[in-house]
Amino acid sequence: MKTYFLKQTILSASVLLIITIAAAQTGSNSKQASATRSYSKSIININEDSSVNPLHSMVTYRDGKDAYDIKMTNDKITELSVNNRKIPADSFYVYNSILNKIKGQIKKDKIQAEADMVQAKKDMEQAELDEQQAVKDQKQALADQQQAEEDARQAGRDQEQATEDQKQAMEDMEQAKKDQVQAALDEKHAKEDEALIKSLTEELVKEHIIPNEKSLYNLVLTDDEFIVNGKSQSKELHAKYKAKFLKKPGYSISYGGYTSGYGIYINNNNKKDKQ
Repeated sequence: MKTYFLKQTILSASVLLIITIAAAQTGSNSKQASATRSYSKSIININEDSSVNPLHSMVTYRDGKDAYDIKMTNDKITELSVNNRKIPADSFYVYNSILNKIKGQIKKDKIQAEADMVQAKKDMEQAELDEQQAVKDQKQALADQQQAEEDARQAGRDQEQATEDQKQAMEDMEQAKKDQVQAALDEKHAKEDEALIKSLTEELVKEHIIPNEKSLYNLVLTDDEFIVNGKSQSKELHAKYKAKFLKKPGYSISYGGYTSGYGIYINNNNKKDKQ
């Protein structure tokens, strides 16, 4: 089961979903997808696992004051926690308003992302046609220069437009190449962070801080503290794990809870979001 890490930055939902879908369709056997979307003061983190049937989703929604952690099977909510407090199924109705809002936004984002993906493909095809047309226009401009004097001015304008079209087409192609390079770099960083998390968990088991990997439900490692399953660890252990696993000052690792800042956030379903 492969996990994707996405930088938690302020981007439009449609762009993030296009990147996620494109990565899934080009060179990846995993059927998991992750996206972070920001709307004014609210943030939605979505992790989907389509490798199982029916589709499983983990949704984290924060509106500035409350945090909602939702587990869904297809469109049905199976688990709900509000501010880290698990809500019984028979009390889900209390939160119907915000839950319907979240589900509605997810549906809209998916529809928009698919539409944007189609449009992006059309734009790429059009860029290729523009480049071909630019070459034809340039040849025509050169031929027009040989025409009568009254056609000379028009021929010059055609040549200028053809050159501009060709320049734009080349810029579009160059941007597409840069996007491919960035996608490969993001995947590389994701694998590196996945290896770091695995090593940290193995170290906790090895030193008998936890009995096994599955027993870990909460962890915070920052410059200032080291907490495992709600228990603060000794200064010696903090210094050891800080030196080994924190990449640089200000970096943090959090499991089973949400922390702002720079580092890695891991939810309780073992999917990771890189901030």
